[in-house]
Amino acid sequence: MHKGYTILALNLKGFDGHFVLRWLFEKGHVPQVIPQGSKLMSIHFQTLQMTFIDSFNFFPIALLRLPKTFRLKQLAKDYFSHLFNTVQNQAYIGLLPARHHAIVQTSCPPLTGKS
Repeated sequence: MHKGYTILALNLKGFDGHFVLRWLFEKGHVPQVIPQGSKLMSIHFQTLQMTFIDSFNFFPIALLRLPKTFRLKQLAKDYFSHLFNTVQNQAYIGLLPARHHAIVQTSCPPLTGKS
């Protein structure tokens, strides 16, 4: 189904990649991994010719800053709609949810004119 794909994943090397590895090992697969210390730079799954790469390897900036960096105004978003993430909305396809579904995020500094 996804044979030959390369997947760019945010935070693959620091966190999410370990879930991908666990799933592959549980299914009996032995992926090829390029580590950097205890971090995962990439995971290659030979059977499907599928590779997972941490997007930070290519774009060493915060995810929030990517749309502005590449002038993608239609993808710009300064909040995450945590309250929209419900069982009823799991199959939702459409426009970005309204701001009232967001929880104010205080851990990230506001965007300035700098990229």
